[in-house]
Amino acid sequence: MKLAIISDMHLGYGWETEREQDSFKSAEEAFKIALDNKVAGILLAGDIFDTKIPKPEVWEKTLKLFKPLKKANYEHARVKDHEFKSIPVISIHGTHELRSKDYKNPIEILDAGGFLVHLHLKSACLIDGDEEVHIYGMSGIPEKYAKAVLAQWEPKPVHGKQNIIMFHQTFKEFLPVDSGDEAWMGLDDLPEGFDLYINGHLHWKRDVKLSSGKPFLLTGSTITTQMKKLEAEVPKGVHIYDTKTKKLEFIPLESTRELFYKKIVLDDATKDKVSQEMRSFIEESLYNKKKNTKPLIRIRLQGSLAKGVKNSDIDINLIIAPYGDKAIFSISKELVSKSLKEKIDLAKRKKLSHETIEEEGMKILEEILKETGLSDKFDTRRMFKLVSEKDTETAWDTILEELKEN
Repeated sequence: MKLAIISDMHLGYGWETEREQDSFKSAEEAFKIALDNKVAGILLAGDIFDTKIPKPEVWEKTLKLFKPLKKANYEHARVKDHEFKSIPVISIHGTHELRSKDYKNPIEILDAGGFLVHLHLKSACLIDGDEEVHIYGMSGIPEKYAKAVLAQWEPKPVHGKQNIIMFHQTFKEFLPVDSGDEAWMGLDDLPEGFDLYINGHLHWKRDVKLSSGKPFLLTGSTITTQMKKLEAEVPKGVHIYDTKTKKLEFIPLESTRELFYKKIVLDDATKDKVSQEMRSFIEESLYNKKKNTKPLIRIRLQGSLAKGVKNSDIDINLIIAPYGDKAIFSISKELVSKSLKEKIDLAKRKKLSHETIEEEGMKILEEILKETGLSDKFDTRRMFKLVSEKDTETAWDTILEELKEN
């Protein structure tokens, strides 16, 4: 049988913004791909919704989205012990839908309405003629508990049948840096004996072979929300899995917005230089776009500013104003003055004593607070001590209280 694998639709993302229809357009196209390929079932690997308590308007559009699946008369495929009058949909919930056990999450509500089968630490049997595929699901849970929960659950595949398991977690192997937390799951923690391992949560697609030779699939999302570099390089889409040939086919979505991403690293930059670099990339992106919809343009500004130039002198809105009706922007400024950058670099190079490091750290913090106009509002020494002792909660509360008063 053929199965469609879809994840991270984030229905309702960008609500009441220019992008409020994006998630529904992509999800509608994804479901149409499943219908066109006459799949026996659809597997959803979490974060169907963008929030744990969707707005009524989002619910309305979601129920309309599932209607075409209800109309499709696929009577030959069914989920054991469940009644479906359409293509069976089997889903786990994601971290965006996670609620305490005292409350129902939106995926459980869709289950109660007969739109899908919700799995969390359990399995469902999909039957098509004489073929059985057993689907297991561990919904999204806090990362520090995931490894222990999986070990306690200890799912066992059914011998002689096809077995698929779905997760919605971060695996250590796909982090840009080592988390250093042994509680986080890794690929070596996966239970053995399954034919296909599926994971949602991360928004770029990738498939790898486990040490057992079995495929591990990062599904990717159907909508761009995080605007990371990998999302600009890897297309969004739907995977079709053939349980007989055990082959995965990827079908890209046409409805998603193009994403252009660039990290611009500056050194001793003037206001004009920042503006020139940004506008050059924006114009290049607009020239290269292939779709009629507005593209997403993500720019990260990093590095140092020329002497006398402050972060607040860089007016991002003024720079992008001529392109406001041509693209949707996400700009971050991670710029420091030249003198501050030199002090940071010096601190990195020196082999300083603990006392000297503290003094250098406080000087750097004072410089940062001065640039942001907050230098006269905080006890720099106390703030540095709180942060260095990892009491970030008290430090953050102090900042919030001061900002409220001012």
